Amino acid sequence: MGLHDKNTRDLELTQMMVVYNSEFGRRYMSPTVEYKTSVFDCTNIGHKSLDIQLGKFIAQMGAENYPETMGRLVVYNAPFIFWASWCVCSSIVDVHPPVATYAAGSQSTGR
Repeated sequence: MGLHDKNTRDLELTQMMVVYNSEFGRRYMSPTVEYKTSVFDCTNIGHKSLDIQLGKFIAQMGAENYPETMGRLVVYNAPFIFWASWCVCSSIVDVHPPVATYAAGSQSTGR
């Protein structure tokens, strides 16, 4: 995530890439796998790469199109601001079943 710049990215193109990767991953999931685990590596994330618009899109897309496969969200090296963003996004998006969220790494708050 550290290389992403919300000021120079094309939102529509980035959203298309997210949808493509989600569909590609779903296509290759084994029929015996019920839930997926998503991992976000926040190493070197800064203010310019913290993209609330894109994060909201990813959360809504998952809740609306893949609710049956959402299982865990692992956030590696999550800065404190992540938790504020997660509270905002998770209150906007109705997630069923609720996503288990874990933080790992030296910068995490341990919540």
